[in-house]
Amino acid sequence: MATKAKAKAQVKAGARSKAKRTKQNSARRKTAKKPARKATKKSAKKTAKKVTKSSAKKTAKQETSEEALRQAAITAAFARAAEHGWEAVRLDEVAMAVGVSPLRLRSLYGRADDILFDFMAHIDAALAAEPPEGSVRDRLLELLIRRLDAYEPHREGICRIWQDSQRDPRLGLRLAPKSYGSFAATLRLAGAKDDTAHVFGFAAVHMAVLHVWCADDDASRNRTLAAADKYLGWAERLASFCD
Repeated sequence: MATKAKAKAQVKAGARSKAKRTKQNSARRKTAKKPARKATKKSAKKTAKKVTKSSAKKTAKQETSEEALRQAAITAAFARAAEHGWEAVRLDEVAMAVGVSPLRLRSLYGRADDILFDFMAHIDAALAAEPPEGSVRDRLLELLIRRLDAYEPHREGICRIWQDSQRDPRLGLRLAPKSYGSFAATLRLAGAKDDTAHVFGFAAVHMAVLHVWCADDDASRNRTLAAADKYLGWAERLASFCD
């Protein structure tokens, strides 16, 4: 009997010892897993951050590259317009001039006119980035002069387009909708009314000043400045333009 009880006690002790070892091993495995999970989580976070940073850098580089291509296309298009007129500007020739495939340029522009519209949009954005101060008249005058300053790098091309539009009204009609929006934005920026009458009034002032600008060979553009001030004054008196 004593031997049987002793054997039974030994079996129980063995079972308890085995259970204890199992519990300890399980605890050790959990402890070992925790740092691994922490390390994995930390590594994943670091990788995600690296990928995000790399993606942002790549996007910024692509945007810079695209903007550079747009500016190059605008310059090339105006250079060709100066020599042959705007109707002779073709996207394939502009692409060749800036050193990219026609397909690459067509991913940005559907037709040559879109290059001209892009140029207008760049000017509008530049004007809006630095709103003028002073009276409505002062603001309009400043915005008009700043617009002409933006034309300067492409002077020959713009003057040729202006001359061609006088001979062929179809060109002017194609450009009219975008021009209307651009002039309306200028009026709003100056704090002036942007209804149809005022937009057409400002367009007339712009055309009159552009005519003088194209003939003004003086680097100071004093004749152009005087014309801008004069024609705005006329518009103000005739239609309360700057109210």
